[in-house]
Amino acid sequence: MYQANVTRLGGLSPNEAKQIVRFYQLADSVRLDVTIGGSLFEGTTDPDSFCEAADLLEAAMKIGRELTGEATKKK
Repeated sequence: MYQANVTRLGGLSPNEAKQIVRFYQLADSVRLDVTIGGSLFEGTTDPDSFCEAADLLEAAMKIGRELTGEATKKK
């Protein structure tokens, strides 16, 4: 979805566009870790690999909540 709409980022505010790009980068990094060839898919005994993936996913989710207004609804 991101790649199909990347040309439309100019219609967003600079901050929204930056956040969308960052969200995509974080989510894609986690996707790469959990799919074929990724460290978590292949298996690892390194707990730091799991922590890193969890941190990346949480950062992406935080951006997603901010972009959808969910963060302000909970206050």
